[in-house]
Amino acid sequence: MRKAFVVVVAGVLWLAPAFGAAAHEQRAVGPLRLTVGWLEEPAYAGERNGISVEVTRGGTPIEDAELSAVVIFGGRDARTRSERMRMRSQVPGLYTAPLLPSQPGTYTFHLTGEAGDDEVDEYFTSGSGTFDDVRDPAADSFPVRVASTSDLAKRIDRAEERAASDARRARTATALAGGALALAVVALARGRRRG
Repeated sequence: MRKAFVVVVAGVLWLAPAFGAAAHEQRAVGPLRLTVGWLEEPAYAGERNGISVEVTRGGTPIEDAELSAVVIFGGRDARTRSERMRMRSQVPGLYTAPLLPSQPGTYTFHLTGEAGDDEVDEYFTSGSGTFDDVRDPAADSFPVRVASTSDLAKRIDRAEERAASDARRARTATALAGGALALAVVALARGRRRG
């Protein structure tokens, strides 16, 4: 019984790193192994997060990498943002950059730089089989559905459009009232001259 327990615990400990990095993409780049994904999984739109890149060579963490990431969101009219990766002092070989993904969807990280004598120039795209796409927080909210940031932005845009339209109507009504008042004053003045 005790031997079976030890075997089960050893198996769980052996598989734990694989489950911990399951939401990250692992790729060999020459002698390097890069493990890339979100710092916090799952990633939600409107919540603080970051890019996570682990760099190893032969299982040994690389602590002198100089990496940058260009974050790409969208297709032809893609929006980009450049981030310099910094190593986390408490985790050798782990480089991060803060990012607050503002919209749900697919994100691509274009990593460039050097790790020791090795060059890095790789694209990592979220999705099935890699790391998670950014989720809409409303989809997972419970017990009450919380509006997503994109829903709130749409509501604000509609409210601003209504307010601008109401302001235009108010200016038109004010101009018409001013014109009517001017006509009334002229008519009153003519009526006094005649009387």
